[in-house]
Amino acid sequence: MNLKTILPSVASANGNWFNKSDYWFRWSRCLVRADGNDRAIDISVEPMNFVDLDHAKRYSDYELNKFLEMRIRQHRTHQPEHRFSMELPGSTADYVKQLVGEELFNFLIHEDILSEIDMDKLAYYDRCDNWPWGGGIPFAMVCKDRDKYPLIINHWIKVMAKEVHYLKVQDDDMIRRYNDYLKQEPAQ
Repeated sequence: MNLKTILPSVASANGNWFNKSDYWFRWSRCLVRADGNDRAIDISVEPMNFVDLDHAKRYSDYELNKFLEMRIRQHRTHQPEHRFSMELPGSTADYVKQLVGEELFNFLIHEDILSEIDMDKLAYYDRCDNWPWGGGIPFAMVCKDRDKYPLIINHWIKVMAKEVHYLKVQDDDMIRRYNDYLKQEPAQ
């Protein structure tokens, strides 16, 4: 007989809600819930498409890399109340923790992300002509203190090294960090 282990659900240390998308069937953390005229602000807490744990550990997985950009989304999409929960299901929390490790898991679930976002930058990049790729804005581009999040910033710099079209919308600080990274990397 095969019995599934029931893992304890996880609540955000900030009391944030979690929302399961009716479209993607994936969980996000609600940094701001939409109420009437306001926009919702959220961050995905799992990849949009499934990432096989064994595969991700051996290869550079496209979906995992996209997820690690930690994109912040603003929207006015209405979500039915039954899709919100104060707790992330234990199986989802366990999967994400195995996928990204303890430090990034704690960032996604417990960090006071909203207070770390420069709202002026978010408003600027949220316009289509300033960030034409959609899917939210990478946290690295809108965080107030980039030195506080080296794992996330370094990942974004590596993404830019592969997807150079992102360079045209970066601020001076990020361009400097990118150029420093290129000086340290051996020529390929």
